[in-house]
Amino acid sequence: MSAVLDRAQAAAMRTTHRTDTKLDTLASLDLFSRCGRADLVRLSRLTTLAERDAGTVLCTEGRAAREAFVIVEGEALVEIGGRPVATLGPGELLGEVALLDRGPRTGTVTAQTPMTLVAMSALEFAGILDDIVSVRNAVVRTVTRRLRSADAMAGSL
Repeated sequence: MSAVLDRAQAAAMRTTHRTDTKLDTLASLDLFSRCGRADLVRLSRLTTLAERDAGTVLCTEGRAAREAFVIVEGEALVEIGGRPVATLGPGELLGEVALLDRGPRTGTVTAQTPMTLVAMSALEFAGILDDIVSVRNAVVRTVTRRLRSADAMAGSL
């Protein structure tokens, strides 16, 4: 009986370690940095850590959106109309605009390096925005900052 208990305890410890590691990863990202432990646990349940190889297309301009991502590690290139417009790195959100307005993707995003991402389906993203005010506010700040940047670039043309 003690061998069974020891194996069960070891399995529980491995699960706890993976959960704690994911919670630490989520807490380290700017988008989730204002979340308390309960919200981080909810985020952990609603999101997936995903690995992508360099060259992987994460979002394709003009296509329907199915998910959003937050970059944990790596870099991605954003292109609009085939023109590079930005490079995104750790802590940055991508794919959210098409989920917010239910329109097509506004650009193509390609992994430039191997990447680790926090992935959220459209339904998970909507639930997070509905339930976790600090994340909703951070997304609004992110989208607003990008809008200001686009306005400034358009004004300089």
